[in-house]
Amino acid sequence: MPSSFAADRQLHLVVPGLFGPQQTDRWNKSVNRTSIEELEHLLSRAQPQGGLSTGLERTLFELAGVSVDPSRDLPLGAVTRLADGGKQDDGWWMRADPVHLRADRSQLILFPGAHIDIKLDEALALAEEFNRFFAVDGWYLDALRPTRWYLRLPHDPRIRTYDLAEVVGHNILDFLPTGERGRNWHPLLNEIQMLFHSSQVNKLREQRGALTINSVWFWGGGSCPGVDAHWERVYCDEPVGRGLAMLAGTPVDNVPKTADQWLAQGKKRGKTLVVLPSLQEAIQNGDYGAWCHSLEAMNRDWFASLPALLKQGHVAELKLYGANGVAYRVDSSTLRQFWRRRRRFGSF
Repeated sequence: MPSSFAADRQLHLVVPGLFGPQQTDRWNKSVNRTSIEELEHLLSRAQPQGGLSTGLERTLFELAGVSVDPSRDLPLGAVTRLADGGKQDDGWWMRADPVHLRADRSQLILFPGAHIDIKLDEALALAEEFNRFFAVDGWYLDALRPTRWYLRLPHDPRIRTYDLAEVVGHNILDFLPTGERGRNWHPLLNEIQMLFHSSQVNKLREQRGALTINSVWFWGGGSCPGVDAHWERVYCDEPVGRGLAMLAGTPVDNVPKTADQWLAQGKKRGKTLVVLPSLQEAIQNGDYGAWCHSLEAMNRDWFASLPALLKQGHVAELKLYGANGVAYRVDSSTLRQFWRRRRRFGSF
């Protein structure tokens, strides 16, 4: 029997990369439909709601009730720093993530920290050298995680930056900071490269044949925003969602493996937010096989149970966000609209 509070239970499921990469439909056209029947069923019966933000980060900010100026960076540094153990303050923080830059003719190609196996002691040592060098400018680099570093500035630098994910594998010269003082930041990369090149950390990495940590990538600057506390609980393993939940004072847990596990441990009423990022990660890695595998696993673990949970009243409403500007709303009444035939996944 459904809970007496089931009418109040809403599940908001954020699945970035659900429909494959935007630049091609090859991925979703060749999906095995028999492995995602329940997902197709939900989408076919859903009521689409457009006009929403695109991208995981902007979707999460919008769902958190944060009004963001489209002409400015999202304050991702200040938000994700909380998820990584930093204390909330009013400072201006930006991400300054460690990277390897490889010269290729007239280009500098960026490889992210996740691809070059950085140890925490290496991160802390380089941060200490950075802080000694830039102390006169009032800068402070906080290497909270091996691959997620944070730079505190004494004031708003008045620049626009590009997210790290946009730059991976590309020539950084096409993605340097812009804005009122953007050009002032271009020489900084050369200074940091020279500083890190002489570091004992990188000399030891070279000796063992590892890629050097020869620069950082600045992005996502700002201060902690105000957040609406309208979620009963957030289930999220990635730092943006966790940081926003912490700002709102909302309980945040790791993502359950399945929808049934979520139901068993979740609140009996109110709105719940669950973030499932594995499809986006496969897209960022350009791995079509991993994307297909993750989609099939997600259907088995989550989407397969949701029609029954909706029909039985255990969940009053489902909203599915693909981080593509559209939300798909489903409840028990829309599921009964049998005249809306099942559509091919690629048609969405």
